[in-house]
Amino acid sequence: MKIWLYNGSLDAPPFIHGLQRALHDQGVAAPMVGFGEGKGPWTGQTLELGRVSNRIAFAAATLAKMALAGRLHLRQIRALSGPREQSRLAQLKRIALYRAILKHRPDIVHVQWAAHLSYFTWLFDEKTRPKIVLSLRGRLIHSAPLADPALAAFYRAYFPRVDAFHAVSGAMARAATHYGASLKRISVIYSGVDIPDRLPPARPAGGRFRLLSVGRHHWIKGYRIALEALARLRERGFPVHYTIVARGDPEETRFHIRELGLERQVSLLSGLSREEVFEQMHSADLLLLPSLGEGLANVALEAMAHGCLVLSADVGGMPELIRDGWNGLLFPARDVDQLAGKVSRVWRMPAPDRRRLIERARQTLHKRHRPGQMGRQMVDLYKKTLCA
Repeated sequence: MKIWLYNGSLDAPPFIHGLQRALHDQGVAAPMVGFGEGKGPWTGQTLELGRVSNRIAFAAATLAKMALAGRLHLRQIRALSGPREQSRLAQLKRIALYRAILKHRPDIVHVQWAAHLSYFTWLFDEKTRPKIVLSLRGRLIHSAPLADPALAAFYRAYFPRVDAFHAVSGAMARAATHYGASLKRISVIYSGVDIPDRLPPARPAGGRFRLLSVGRHHWIKGYRIALEALARLRERGFPVHYTIVARGDPEETRFHIRELGLERQVSLLSGLSREEVFEQMHSADLLLLPSLGEGLANVALEAMAHGCLVLSADVGGMPELIRDGWNGLLFPARDVDQLAGKVSRVWRMPAPDRRRLIERARQTLHKRHRPGQMGRQMVDLYKKTLCA
């Protein structure tokens, strides 16, 4: 099987590189296919379709390759125009993908993000073409099409034509059916995570309670809810410090921090390496996911693997991962009082009870979230798709 993993950018997030490694361990070489953004070097096997950090140079190179190939075929003209209004850069990316697929002839193109399906719509009209597998992940399924009617219309037009779907949770599978995806074509394959053999020593009791969130600055992550809960805990004299490790523009988060007078209780960090994020998890008492929507958060899997107790809003696929009071804790999304109460509960929890939750969380990962399991199930999905 010739499998492509299309992420758009070659600077893919760790969990997609984890998928590539899991496939490699199953004997399937699946290059990461996409466009360079000048960040490199990239890890794993890659197929670069051009560097878009210099758009003029990328456009010139793409057009030169078209000229060398001779006259522009009608199919290439069709590839230039997407189903949604696209920029010139997006149109050139479609041409680059068209030429690469004709040259390399992959059996399956596994598109990692639903919105990127717009680069491949021309494939559906080809008589001989690779199969399309589409991953159903997070915001692009549960919230983006609600806010963008054009994106929702695009999904409804093309989801019924996708050969197979990979959903990171049952919740994502159900959400995709609202846009025409057939449940018969969706395989729920939970993400895998590396689980350290040993946990770091437990942090000594006492001192300020350390709360941690990891993600990006976006309204969907629910930081405002977390900050309001923190303000209520401060009013009760609760000794807590909240660290938010997030990329992106922190303007909205900073506004809420100042509005609530929490400058001394909150630290904002960015640009941390994965190892530094894991160190933050080792020193935290609780990882908090106050999100308004999630597929199945990889950061929760990583925290559980590294021995950090997880408290999450009961959104998306999180109840599929966490059983409240057994291997972590859940609270009703947007409920500030319930969130503050759950944080207080963990603070009062005896150390042996907290340790049992952490051990059960790791048992959950061993049972259902090993990279080998994910790799085998994904290979089975590819084989079933090719035989359909």
